[in-house]
Amino acid sequence: MLTARQVRNDAADLPVTLDVSYLTPRNTFDGNPVPALNGATVPMDKGSCVGQYTWYSASFTIPGGLSYNARISVSAGSGATAYTDDFNKASDLGGTCAEMFTGPSCSAVTVSSVAPSTTTSSTVSTSVAATTTSAAPAVKPTVGGYVYVGCRTEGTGVRALGGAAFAYDEMTLESCMANCTGFDYWATEYGRECYCGNNVEASSAEAPAGDCSMLCGGDPTEFCGNGNRIELYSTTATRTATASATPTGTLAVRPTVGAYTFVGCQTEATTGRALSDKTYADDSMTLDLCATFCSGYTYFATEYSRECE
Repeated sequence: MLTARQVRNDAADLPVTLDVSYLTPRNTFDGNPVPALNGATVPMDKGSCVGQYTWYSASFTIPGGLSYNARISVSAGSGATAYTDDFNKASDLGGTCAEMFTGPSCSAVTVSSVAPSTTTSSTVSTSVAATTTSAAPAVKPTVGGYVYVGCRTEGTGVRALGGAAFAYDEMTLESCMANCTGFDYWATEYGRECYCGNNVEASSAEAPAGDCSMLCGGDPTEFCGNGNRIELYSTTATRTATASATPTGTLAVRPTVGAYTFVGCQTEATTGRALSDKTYADDSMTLDLCATFCSGYTYFATEYSRECE
């Protein structure tokens, strides 16, 4: 596997690493069907730069025959100040390599840790003077038919919202909302990324509002999350009797799902699955989807955020 990634020039002097999370069959004497989770960290090699970004590359062969389930992330730096692009699924990446394109000459990136304050400037023509005021960035409590839920982390090993994704330098809250029309949730991240979904992954956790401090690329008066932090919005639309429950910003156990009642959190069996008749895996897994798949069975269960049995 060959991976290439662009890193902003202001972070190009930091150590850049490729982190791979992958599964391998256990092949144990008891026939345990649950694959083992493994991880690897590979230093990335610095290449040429194009405009405001520098290319980095690394190669790593994923063992075990389950590479389509692998997830990759790229980090520049370390600790709380690292820039991180988390958990891209290997099966979503292109299967062929191509020569990197050439572009504009390398240029500097201006990064400020100080939010812009309200300022006034004037321009004068022969007959009229114009005054413009730039507003200080702030959280928007509502955007269209959506309400602000809060700042949250990405899921553990998976995106918090898995329905659709967009990325562009002119990101705004309004454009992300438009891209996610029809979804219950949408969120912005890292200043230029937009994610949509009908549910929030259970492993996504609340984060301090101040963590979502990166300005939107297309509107410096709005916040668009941060590295591994999403600015989350939820629909206010009224649900019909046949639709799923109205989403809220608080994750909780659902006491009932269709004709099923919540029993509790259980471990897998000592040898084999706790429920072994039928299994299904999907990155867009929901309780309702699993209940439908297992219709007719006495029990159903979800595991590892994307598995149903």
